[in-house]
Amino acid sequence: MRRGHERSGRNCVRQCRAVVARRYAMVKTSTMSALDENKALVRRHLEEAVNLDRPEVWSDIMAEDFIIHHPLVEPGRAGYTAGLGLLRVGFPDLNVEVLDVVAENDRVVVRYIERGTHTGEFMGFAPTGRRYEKHGFAMYRVANGLLAECWLQEDDQGFQQQTVQLEKHSSSGQSGGSSILRGAAGTELHIPSRR
Repeated sequence: MRRGHERSGRNCVRQCRAVVARRYAMVKTSTMSALDENKALVRRHLEEAVNLDRPEVWSDIMAEDFIIHHPLVEPGRAGYTAGLGLLRVGFPDLNVEVLDVVAENDRVVVRYIERGTHTGEFMGFAPTGRRYEKHGFAMYRVANGLLAECWLQEDDQGFQQQTVQLEKHSSSGQSGGSSILRGAAGTELHIPSRR
């Protein structure tokens, strides 16, 4: 009889631990501030959806009409997913190291380092095998618990220099000109200079 009593005692302890853990999780969630929730949302975007290559996560955390302020990415969640998909083809080991996350009101700012190796075709450029490291800042706007908008500031020129041949070109005698990326089979991508 004693053994049966010990087993039921152990089961009771396990059940109690499970109940306490669930209650702690509920308290922790309910006491989490809106700022912390916004920061967790952005971290989930970068660390789960991007780093673990789980694009299905975006349907849970990103608005359908997501706006990204980047010249090479189409608007909307579908545009963002497609753009990142192209990057992932060229750089299958793409990874974002989050350095800092700061939140205020409905905005979350992240300082990060993006890394990858050019082992697949990227925008018509044959793989070079070169690794890149790109530092960047992103500011996200959160609305109704979803990522709604993003502004990026990244070292795009450093990225280009590390991965593909970059040439400066002055178009039509205008000052500033543009950058030209030259790839395989004469592929060229003209990127206007920012002013």
